[in-house]
Amino acid sequence: MDKNKVAQLKFSNGCNCAQAVLVALAPKSINDDNLLLIASAFGGGVAQQGKTCGVVTGALMALGLHKGYTESNLDDKAEFYVKAQRFIEEFKQKNGSDQCKKLIGYDISIASEKEKAREQEVFKNECPKFLDSAIEIMEKII
Repeated sequence: MDKNKVAQLKFSNGCNCAQAVLVALAPKSINDDNLLLIASAFGGGVAQQGKTCGVVTGALMALGLHKGYTESNLDDKAEFYVKAQRFIEEFKQKNGSDQCKKLIGYDISIASEKEKAREQEVFKNECPKFLDSAIEIMEKII
């Protein structure tokens, strides 16, 4: 199954946007349940605060799994950040922002706004486009 379909399936099954993108982009050698646990707090713009979109944070976590650095390879640190910044810039250029509340037009950290977003089916109609966008951009970088 292609990465976009994996992300869409995870998202439609109740995973948050960060979880869906991370599972879709992560190396297959890593257990999906562990990835879901790691990304749990990043949906809805970091803990549903409307900040950095979960598809962005999920994609950046996946980038770390593929191209990240550790104490033993700090020489790769600068190159990693160039890739991470490239992803963020391309995502913002394509979508207008990397902030959840700007992307969906609702501040879901406010209960009434979250309810309006649900009523307007924003998560069903808008968020899948951001999933696809993040995967498309990150696949070129990874």
